[in-house]
Amino acid sequence: MGIQSKEAGNNPTANFIAVGDDSVFNGAIVYGYAIFRRTRLKSLIRGIGGIKKRFNIPDNVEIHCKDLRLEVSRKKLGLQHLTDRDVESIYRNVVTLINQCDVLVKYGLAFEEKIKALWDAGSIVLESEDTKVEVPVKFDVKGILGMLAQMGLASQPGGKVPNVDQIEVYVAPDSTKVKFLGDKARQAHYWAQGFNDMGTGSVFYTAPNIGGCPSELFEIADVIAYMCSHAAHGKVEQPFFHGLLCSVRSKIKHEYVLE
Repeated sequence: MGIQSKEAGNNPTANFIAVGDDSVFNGAIVYGYAIFRRTRLKSLIRGIGGIKKRFNIPDNVEIHCKDLRLEVSRKKLGLQHLTDRDVESIYRNVVTLINQCDVLVKYGLAFEEKIKALWDAGSIVLESEDTKVEVPVKFDVKGILGMLAQMGLASQPGGKVPNVDQIEVYVAPDSTKVKFLGDKARQAHYWAQGFNDMGTGSVFYTAPNIGGCPSELFEIADVIAYMCSHAAHGKVEQPFFHGLLCSVRSKIKHEYVLE
């Protein structure tokens, strides 16, 4: 009996929703997801609206960590009233919302210095049961992010984490052309597509939605990715983000390393 292949990730009636975004900080490459039950959708959207109201952030201004961390960027957005302590408080508020709504923080992590050697070789050999194919490769952080996006949706069958066929997936749009595996370049967000072997005889082709969900959900995913990329450097170097990630009740990390 042959292996069955099914498309997953874009079912609008799935019981769970996953929203993903990326962050790169000092060599730590992260793709992070907020995964939650569909019944929590409205609560999360209202929760982000409440945080904005609490800190006098206009509804049309999105919470993006890179912008909030820099005083110059805050002024450009009309958020000059926010202090650094206010920004940290906003992050804490988002994590509180994550915990209140039983959101699973699931993220893929790679350190550039640990994995770049594989791509420096210029090609890799892909093997199946009866074939070997040499494929040209070129290191690109956005390509790695696509791999991590796929990794973040992997789960063990029968476990507490929903399988990808139970999730409607949204990834943040990034139309940058990336040449990573093979001869052809693809827009960065399409590297999040790929096959996911759940170990049950079925192979799922994950085809996430590119954008298209309420902006509040991408704002949550942005905080998750930013938090995780900073926390990856440890308690001594990044005490605030390390502590923030520790306060997340439900989280799973997948780290990509070379064997």
